[in-house]
Amino acid sequence: MSVLWVGNLWAVYFRESKESRLLEKKQRSD
Repeated sequence: MSVLWVGNLWAVYFRESKESRLLEKKQRSD
């Protein structure tokens, strides 16, 4: 269970970091 939990945590962290980068690019373009 711990392995799946860590994997899920990394997935959420990677998704949020990716979205934040896209938002930064949009703000810079504007």
